[in-house]
Amino acid sequence: MNDGDQLIVTADRYAGTIQVRVEGAHSGEHALVLSYGATIAQVLGQVRTNQLSRVDEVQLFRKSVADRQKEMLAVELQKLQEAALSAPSATSEEANLRAKEAEGITKFAALASKTEFKGQVVLNEKTMSDVILEDGDVINIPERTSVVMVHGEVLFPNAVEWQSGMTANDYISHVGGYTQKADNSKIVVIHQNGKAEVAESGTKIVAGDELMVLPQVKSKSIEITRGITQILYQLAVAAKFIFW
Repeated sequence: MNDGDQLIVTADRYAGTIQVRVEGAHSGEHALVLSYGATIAQVLGQVRTNQLSRVDEVQLFRKSVADRQKEMLAVELQKLQEAALSAPSATSEEANLRAKEAEGITKFAALASKTEFKGQVVLNEKTMSDVILEDGDVINIPERTSVVMVHGEVLFPNAVEWQSGMTANDYISHVGGYTQKADNSKIVVIHQNGKAEVAESGTKIVAGDELMVLPQVKSKSIEITRGITQILYQLAVAAKFIFW
């Protein structure tokens, strides 16, 4: 060993217990110590729910997932910047436009890289009880609600009272409609359990859902358009936050 060296001692066996936080609509303990290999079912068996608890929409947040989401975004941002900088130009005028576009993408990438991901694991109501937990996991029990959140490229982002039979477009009309930048073919529906889908005419909207309208992406390069759109989807679903 030399002066300044660091010595890291690691265990040669798995820890016997894990700690899990339980947040949201419940009346029980907020920190649980469980045996290694414990499942969501064991947590729910110790949680004291109340009349507002949505146990069927349990949310699981995991740091390792958030870290991986951030890594995947970094790869997409790198590819996008490379595409912007390598795009060919036929004229000097086009070259100037490409340079301005590349500058804008660089700024976009710098902001996007600071995004904090939530690390939510998409759970299936029928099988979620068997999901094995990791140390540091956060389980959130959503509160029963009567509203649908609408944001993104809409005039007045707000919460709208849920009504049976209303479509995504109906909810958007209740907050003033689309902005001029909106792409009304790209409405992301984010359910409480983490599942996300692009809204279509038959998509069922339930209380607690979030609707996020993505912006239009305009570029002469199909590769750049595709890259930005993919990143916006990642931000919308994994961070519930978009900008462009």
